[in-house]
Amino acid sequence: MDLHLDDKVFLVTGASAGIGAATVRILAAEGATVVGTARRTEGMEELGARASAVAADVTDPRSAAQVAAEVLARHATDAWTAWSTTLAALSRAAASWR
Repeated sequence: MDLHLDDKVFLVTGASAGIGAATVRILAAEGATVVGTARRTEGMEELGARASAVAADVTDPRSAAQVAAEVLARHATDAWTAWSTTLAALSRAAASWR
């Protein structure tokens, strides 16, 4: 299946295990560049060459902002609107989890 994900960058939370890790593998297999976040990134190097890891607790709004900044620094893109939307959603979610 070709999902036309070449040259796309995805941010996946909970990427160190389970559904998050599986999502990273599937997106990378389809040609996407993937940044995975998890509180602990041990073992995430096994997710493949198209994936990178950022240690973060996305329940903390400051941490979510740092993730967004790191993704943009690593993968400069003109898709700032998409990232800022993601950041806003993460920040709202983190605020509701307190």
